[in-house]
Amino acid sequence: MLKNKMGICFVFVYFCMMTSGGCVLLEGSGAWQQPQARVSDIRLSELSMEQARMLVDVEVFNPNPYDIHLGELDYALELQQVKVLSGSMEESGRLPAGQSRKLTLPLVVEFREIAGLLVHGREMKTLDLAFTGGMGFEVPVVGKVRLPLNAASSIPVPQLPGIRVAGLTLEELSMGGAELSLRILLHNANDFALSLEYVTYGIVLNGKSAADGQVNKKVVWEAGEEKEIVLPMSFAFSRSSFALYETLLHGVDLHYHLSFESELASSLPALKRIPFTTRLQGRVGVSQ
Repeated sequence: MLKNKMGICFVFVYFCMMTSGGCVLLEGSGAWQQPQARVSDIRLSELSMEQARMLVDVEVFNPNPYDIHLGELDYALELQQVKVLSGSMEESGRLPAGQSRKLTLPLVVEFREIAGLLVHGREMKTLDLAFTGGMGFEVPVVGKVRLPLNAASSIPVPQLPGIRVAGLTLEELSMGGAELSLRILLHNANDFALSLEYVTYGIVLNGKSAADGQVNKKVVWEAGEEKEIVLPMSFAFSRSSFALYETLLHGVDLHYHLSFESELASSLPALKRIPFTTRLQGRVGVSQ
């Protein structure tokens, strides 16, 4: 009796394999169930001014009462509807009966490489991301099965702060020297907060070195916010720089060179500290 049942089962499975609707018949009979695969998360693991590193988590599940084997995970990545990455990752090993597993696919987007593909891509605050692909399985009797994968997310594109000189204030003036304050404004164009804890600077006024110093003060900018930083100057006049005294005395505009150096942090855990070095020059009025 047992042999007859096994024979009938074998004939049924063989018939299902040989027909075009074999998989449907097998699934309907309860002999097998289609595996499951889905993208459970796309997370940013590391971000810099040069690149974004992401981890794509794919969850797979075997609902069958027997083991199946994992196959190839293929993928394509689009940013702003432009394909920038594609490839595959070969998975191996068994997926036991009734068990699930999380697979992690690492992806790297180089901002410099995609700049030629995306119009104004480097100037955008965020890039829309579309992930498509498929997860392959090897199922006994049925053979190879591929399940489609789809997910959407976004990548922040970090921007350095905008910087400009807001004004120069004369705090004290004598024939021996002067004390001034150069006011600069920093604008955060990002969709996340930025902060710095120090500024190292050098200032030249009308060709004469006026200050080399450091301000140790934590400044935090929320998204879209502008903050002022004051850079103090204190110097003595020499014979060669006494013309600067006359200029300050009469309130004439000064030509300045500013070197500015700091390090930026952010509210994004994945974003590493960003070196921020810039130089500005122009003319500035003196107020009292």
